Amino acid sequence: MEIDLAYGLVGILLFIFRNPNKRLLYLTSFFVFGLFISQLIYFYVDILPGQIVWIVSASGLLISYAIRLSNKGERRILDLLKMIGLLLLIIYPLPFYSLVNVGDGVFWTVARLSTFSILGTVYLYDRWILKPEQMKKKYLIVLVGQSIMILLMLMYSFVQKAEADKQREVAEEQHRNAVEMQKKAVEMEIKYQELVKENAR
Repeated sequence: MEIDLAYGLVGILLFIFRNPNKRLLYLTSFFVFGLFISQLIYFYVDILPGQIVWIVSASGLLISYAIRLSNKGERRILDLLKMIGLLLLIIYPLPFYSLVNVGDGVFWTVARLSTFSILGTVYLYDRWILKPEQMKKKYLIVLVGQSIMILLMLMYSFVQKAEADKQREVAEEQHRNAVEMQKKAVEMEIKYQELVKENAR
C-alpha cells in the first residue's frame, strides 16, 4: 500500500511539473492523492471510511478533469488515451473492488497491473516524444496503440504465468496428498492383515 502511495506521489509531481493547462491543476492532483489515501484508510482504519474517501475522490477527479478537458481548444487522440488512463487510475484502489463485485478475473488483474505502465506511456508521448514536432494523427494512433498493446500483452503473459504456477503448485500439493493417503491406506491394510492373523491363532 505504501509503495502505491509513493507511485501516486511521483505521478502527481510529474503531472504538475510544467503542465501547460493550469485550470484546476492542484484540485485534480488533490483528488488523485485521495484515491491512494482511500486505500490506506481501507486497510489501516476501516472499510467504510476508505470506500467513502474513494467515492469522493473518484467523483471529484472525474468532474475536475472533465472541466480541464473542456478548457482545451483542440482535442487530440492523446486526450482520449488520458481518459482511459484516468478510468484505470480510478479503479486501481482496492475500495473499488469492495464496492463493485467484479470478481477476480484476469481482465481486472491485467487492468490493475497495467495502470502505471499505460499512464507512464501516455505521459512520455504527451510531454516529451510528441513535443518536438507535429506528427500525423494516423501515425500517432498506431505508435501509441502499439506501445500500449505491447505493455498489455506483457502484463497478460505475467498474469498467465502466475496463474499457471499457482495451478502447478495446487496439482503438486494434490499429488503429494494422494501419495500420502495411498501410503496410509497401505499401512492400514498391513495392520488389518496382521490383526486378522492374530485373531486366527
